[in-house]
Amino acid sequence: RRAFLSAAALAAAAFAAALAPALAAAPAGAIADFAKLNFKATESGLEYADIKLGKGAMPQAGDLVIINYVAYLANGIAFDNTKSPGRKPLAFQLGKKQQIAGLEEGIATMRPGGKRVMVIPSALAYPRGVCLEGKGCLVQPGETLNYEVELLRVSVTPL
Repeated sequence: RRAFLSAAALAAAAFAAALAPALAAAPAGAIADFAKLNFKATESGLEYADIKLGKGAMPQAGDLVIINYVAYLANGIAFDNTKSPGRKPLAFQLGKKQQIAGLEEGIATMRPGGKRVMVIPSALAYPRGVCLEGKGCLVQPGETLNYEVELLRVSVTPL
């Protein structure tokens, strides 16, 4: 049986599900040609390849990071995109479990201005999927996700 989400998570999932049709399928080549990328794997199972190396210091746990990203399902359809009309870059504190583990792990070794493709296994994303009771799943249980991430800025959290 699939586990279903809390009320707050359900609201977020419903919002993402409503956005999904507007985020049409990724055009061919939206993520850099995987065959030409030099992927590295971490012990956790995250795979990543740098498209552009950034400069400056890598973020530390507790730092505020600001990113742009496009998140793709295994079938290549974008289900979340900070560059969509009306959206803004995502800001969060690294290491506070505010995002999926694979995204946080991948960002932790980037430098500002860097751009990276990440292949995030289900265990580091949504192992039970993102499902709405009676509505199906936006992210299927066990689904591997692909992210294209740009680290825009790193700063010490003001608190």
